[in-house]
Amino acid sequence: LIADAATNGLTAANESLLLDPAVQALLPAEYAKAQAAVSWRQEQPQWNKLPPTQQAQAIATERGQAMETPEQVGRVGAMEESAKANAKAWEDDPVKRAGEVFTATPPELNMTNPSTITSRMDYMDALSTPEFGAPYADKGVYLSGAEVEGLKTMFGKDVPPEARAALAASIASAGPRATAVFGQIDADPVTMMAGKVMAAGGSQTLALEALRGQALLDENLIALPENAAKPPVNVSSALAGLPDPSGPLSEVSAMAQAIYAARASGQQMEPEAAKALMAEAYQAALGQSKNNKGEVTGGVQPINGYDTLLPVGVTADQMASAISGSFTVTGTLNPFGQSPIAQTVGGLTGIAKVYRAADTAKWAAATARDGYPGSVPMWNGKPIAPEYFFDGSVQFIPAGGNKYRMTIGRAGGSFDVQDGQGNVLFVDMSKMIGAAP
Repeated sequence: LIADAATNGLTAANESLLLDPAVQALLPAEYAKAQAAVSWRQEQPQWNKLPPTQQAQAIATERGQAMETPEQVGRVGAMEESAKANAKAWEDDPVKRAGEVFTATPPELNMTNPSTITSRMDYMDALSTPEFGAPYADKGVYLSGAEVEGLKTMFGKDVPPEARAALAASIASAGPRATAVFGQIDADPVTMMAGKVMAAGGSQTLALEALRGQALLDENLIALPENAAKPPVNVSSALAGLPDPSGPLSEVSAMAQAIYAARASGQQMEPEAAKALMAEAYQAALGQSKNNKGEVTGGVQPINGYDTLLPVGVTADQMASAISGSFTVTGTLNPFGQSPIAQTVGGLTGIAKVYRAADTAKWAAATARDGYPGSVPMWNGKPIAPEYFFDGSVQFIPAGGNKYRMTIGRAGGSFDVQDGQGNVLFVDMSKMIGAAP
């Protein structure tokens, strides 16, 4: 009991027994273990501030030395028990653990004050970056277990839709990282999906519309059309490349049905009209709307011949132009000559060939990540032929936020576009659009 308490940084009520020589003589092994744990307790405050990986390295170093006394063996045992408990604490609840071991504790949250949410995110993100040789916790864990339970209550279905929408909007105002917060809360799928859409730039009005529609469904006041839970083909196609599309599709489906209920309320819907409204609701659930020019933005739209989920607020032309603008024309070959008429004929017949090269600066700006400066599209250590981005070979698959991975479909299958290190290349489309001419 003395050793167990000391290993956890506590003092057992009977610790004074270690001062009794008779105890040492009667139970030498137990005495050595307890004495080592008590001695170790004095080092724990600093030890607990180390990341689990560095603790493991320190233990390996200790074990590499000669174990000549029972106290040395007991010390390593105490280190191992402490490291095991520390790793579990970081895994179970990183926010709580940070508050236990650091003097500068995680900033307090006020969900109606977005600046406190941002401060918490910055604090926890710092713990997920390499410090002392290893991170403390996975990136994107911003809430403690107690905070998650409290927010689930605040997002409960007995809370009015207006209050839930306002709370979700406050969290979402912290920006794209708020998506991870909604993922942690994991309350009802409509509220969580609405929050994620707002975090990506969607409107609070849509969120409130969906929550009001869900209330109508809960009260059985609206009948959904046949196969309402089955997404349209283009939506399923756009999300099919996700690692596990079933989760996102179920959230999108729930929100789409709620939006349908809100928009169908008070109407007599014929089957075809209901089907069209359901398709519109799915697009709205994915953030599709119109900008002040009347252009369709977001949602699923064709890019390079594939159904593609666009970032909220982005038109298909903007995305397509950004992709084509990330390559520069290096020359042309036209057997008809170089006159304007010849150029037109060559273009219409497809005989004229355009030579391109990836714009290194634009791709670097859109693909850089922590510790890596970015890369042009590559595979197997070589740049990919630019024409693949113009002939319908490349598909852009959403990878969270405004990021996409790219696959190239060729005879025999498809493969992921890579960076210069052989890893999957992720492109931030908002940055690529920002770099577009």
